[in-house]
Amino acid sequence: RFVAERLGGVARTLAPLAHARGLSLAVEVRDDAPATVATDATLARQVLLDLAGNAVRHPRRGGVRLVARAHGDGGAALDVVDTGPGLTDAQRARLFTPWDRLAPDEQLPAGGTGLGLATARAAAARLGGDVAAESAHGAGSTFTLTLPSRPAG
Repeated sequence: RFVAERLGGVARTLAPLAHARGLSLAVEVRDDAPATVATDATLARQVLLDLAGNAVRHPRRGGVRLVARAHGDGGAALDVVDTGPGLTDAQRARLFTPWDRLAPDEQLPAGGTGLGLATARAAAARLGGDVAAESAHGAGSTFTLTLPSRPAG
């Protein structure tokens, strides 16, 4: 199962960082998840690695789940669910703006350029998909990479 293997590979890559931070890291492949999607596997993996890497770096406790499920007509949704500090509506509105990053006093550590999520969304668009975010302040976040059943272009 290609989709499950990709999620597992991302989890294995990030497991040492998650363990060092005292976080759990789990993979869940739902029954409705497609076995495969026709996409650029390298680019899709990089987007997932960026999203999951952010999730592992930001929670103070708890963990991260990588979830594969069906999306649309044969496509896949790959969710990165974290137990981090969550985001306010104002913060969430700025997430995909290039060069804009949350300040350390906005509950996130310093660092980064503010390009990661904008780049991830642009890469997802090249794949014919998208990256979206759901979050509630104080209740964690879910970042979702959607991939169509057929390759873009």
